[in-house]
Amino acid sequence: MDARWFRAMALALFLAALAALTLSAGAGASPNKPYSIVICGGGQTGCTSTNPAVIAPGGTTANPSSLSVTFTNDNKLGTGIRLGSDNLNVPSTPAGFSVISTSLPTCPPKFNNQAPACFVLLNRPQLRLNGGTTVGFRNLNLAPGQFISISMSAVTPAPSTTACTTTSPCFWTDEAKQSNDFNGAGNDLNSDSNSAYGTVTSAVASCAKTQGCSTTLANGGTATSAPGSISTTVTTSSGQTTVTQIESIDFGPPLIDDPQNPSSPPNTVPNCSGVTSPHLTYENLSNGADNGSDRSQMIAINTTDFQTYESEVCLETKTPFTQLVNPSPETQCTPWSGCSLAPANSILLPDGTAGFVGLLPDCGKQALQVNCSKLPGVFSRQNAGAGEPVHTIVAAIPHGFDMRMGN
Repeated sequence: MDARWFRAMALALFLAALAALTLSAGAGASPNKPYSIVICGGGQTGCTSTNPAVIAPGGTTANPSSLSVTFTNDNKLGTGIRLGSDNLNVPSTPAGFSVISTSLPTCPPKFNNQAPACFVLLNRPQLRLNGGTTVGFRNLNLAPGQFISISMSAVTPAPSTTACTTTSPCFWTDEAKQSNDFNGAGNDLNSDSNSAYGTVTSAVASCAKTQGCSTTLANGGTATSAPGSISTTVTTSSGQTTVTQIESIDFGPPLIDDPQNPSSPPNTVPNCSGVTSPHLTYENLSNGADNGSDRSQMIAINTTDFQTYESEVCLETKTPFTQLVNPSPETQCTPWSGCSLAPANSILLPDGTAGFVGLLPDCGKQALQVNCSKLPGVFSRQNAGAGEPVHTIVAAIPHGFDMRMGN
């Protein structure tokens, strides 16, 4: 080989090395200003990109869904880089998401850079009562290492078998700036790997013909993350047609038990023996034909302990059933305790149709029990003990019942 070849190779290697140094210097010159944003369900903790927020579907202005957003300035101490403002956008699909309020005050018309943190609703639809699709957070003024958690109330779409599911979450987007008023160019921050933008409203499974299926949905990341958080597993038996199973948490207005007030709103529960719960679980089978009418279900609800917890299940369904009437739900029913069996009370369900509501009796053949191959009942109970703050109750639901229940 002649010297010209060696000189050409040396020149090529030198130029390659110079290019690498230039690219490295360019990357270093483009400052990385990291921050994180974490979306979580109301009362939920521990949300991550792989463990997204679980929020209620079907939120309305009268009964909104609750969630939170946490901003953290992840820049190094001493850099002086602040997280000043952010524009947070609701998921673009499916339609129906909007934010109606937050725990921050509304920003005044005459904005003041030195005022406390505030919010403004942007991109509002024509019906202003439905909130905005962009939430402008201003005056956050977070120094490196600081964070702020903000509660939000939102309108959300109805449960879906295709969008915002555990296998296909919906995602929020945002843009953060150093400036408190979201003005200026070149002062954007960069969302880092600690961020969690996902949102789930339903767990969905396809139940094939002659096969069973199961779904699990947890509000709180784990069942023990917050008082009253629940983790629900729905197991459906086999059937003669293919159906879709869907479950959600907190779909529809809360259960209200006020038998002393005959003028209560239409969704008031006439009598569920005083049992209330911070969260409700909703289950449904559908295929546009028989809706899985030949399939039964077992529903296990794990509930983190809360002060007024009662080991009972309050069921809402479109099909008549037998309820347990318990004058003192804090004590277990016996044939001598004043408990009785009676037809479930009539009620308007979350979708506005007529239905029935009441406490579930135990499964069995003794007094105050029902045959759970024909009527819904409580299959088993396991109350929390020392060092174990989670209660577990399992309901057995025969074929022909779509439902919502509280525990």
